[in-house]
Amino acid sequence: MAHQADTLGLPGISALVLGLARSGAGVASLLRRHGFAVRALDAKPRAALAAAARLEEEGVECRFGTQDPAALAGMDFLVVSPGVPAAHPLLAAARARRVPVLSELEVAARFLRGPVLAVTGTNGKTTTATWLAHLVAAAGAPVHLAGNVGTALSEDADHLAPGTFTVLEVSSFQLEHIERFRPDAAAVLNLTPDHLDRYPGMAEYVAAKARIFENQRPGDLAVLNARDPGAQGLASRVRARLASFDRRGPVRHGAGVEGSRIALFRDGQAAPVLEAARLALPGPHNLENALAALALTLPWPFDPAALARGLADFAPLPHRLEPCGEVRGVRFVNDSKATNVDSMEKALQSFEVPLHLIAGGHDKQGDFESVAGLVRERVKSLLLIGEAAERIAHAYPFAAAVRCATLEEAVAEGLRRAAPGEVVLLSPGCASYDMFRDYEERGDRFRAAAAALGARRAAP
Repeated sequence: MAHQADTLGLPGISALVLGLARSGAGVASLLRRHGFAVRALDAKPRAALAAAARLEEEGVECRFGTQDPAALAGMDFLVVSPGVPAAHPLLAAARARRVPVLSELEVAARFLRGPVLAVTGTNGKTTTATWLAHLVAAAGAPVHLAGNVGTALSEDADHLAPGTFTVLEVSSFQLEHIERFRPDAAAVLNLTPDHLDRYPGMAEYVAAKARIFENQRPGDLAVLNARDPGAQGLASRVRARLASFDRRGPVRHGAGVEGSRIALFRDGQAAPVLEAARLALPGPHNLENALAALALTLPWPFDPAALARGLADFAPLPHRLEPCGEVRGVRFVNDSKATNVDSMEKALQSFEVPLHLIAGGHDKQGDFESVAGLVRERVKSLLLIGEAAERIAHAYPFAAAVRCATLEEAVAEGLRRAAPGEVVLLSPGCASYDMFRDYEERGDRFRAAAAALGARRAAP
């Protein structure tokens, strides 16, 4: 009897899963419940992995505290989690033994039975993907949001009803090991330097992002930012129907602005959707996010009135310029999701009052000097944390900089230095891994520190 591996086009019936965080644990369970023999490997001890007991109960052979390439013995293919670097010895061993290497995204997507809409880019991915899912839901269609946001795709891929729209936030790491992954509609929002601690250079980073389009066919949709040179540079690699979005004007096919209105454009014909002033989230970057999401709906005949509602009533996401209260007239804003310099730049552009900027963390070799003019113009004091503190201080020698041992110390110092009407802004421009589990924990700690200052201020 044929195994489901044949139906799915997978390379065999036994899989080694490398990495047991969210996506690794999800794909191990997915494969196991469909009859695959699964071995899972993680360098962390069993006690540090929340999914360990469940996976063992499901029949997954788990090996902890090791990265031994001998684990490949008898395995038909290797499934790699996004956080595993390309230079990992197990990946090198797999390539040497000609064992296929697939990403969790590649494996899980083969179980889907409905349209797939995928979003990537350097910045704005989470907001755009979440807003897109909100638009699809507002139009009355069944939708599931997954990938690099919310749940791993493998957690639910085989449970979704036929015809469900799956909206995916996709990172370059997830795209490195695709083979047949083919979204019906895909977008690259922007391309600026990022993850240069993982990639040898910008060309390799761009090549990984561009893979989102490589399996598309002429009947699919590829969406690019009309105002981003990096994204536009991918146009020659696209085989699908090309669309664009432009926050400054109309487009031939895609989403843009005509006068004061956001509109969908099909072959040059505009269909107004919403007054731009009614958009749920402020700022030029959020207008771009909304237009990208709207452009991705083009292949389906969704009701424009429903799309308008979805553009107008979308709720802001945590950790993205999230207001976190006010203490003696000083506002606290959490932009922990700003894990690169380009995101930090967008945050700085969003305020016209003096800022007390908390920056730093795990250094991804971003070009901090590129925003020196903006820092000089808008940042009143610089509160530096983490590994990158010295490099950031060196990039802004004109700034009043304070090194802080903890995030809580930085928040307190920001309040001490700020006057009423000013803002203490967490927009690190760096990853969080040197001090926190992820950017969400960093943002949660910032929020809690601001709340604690407010509580002390209010105490009798």
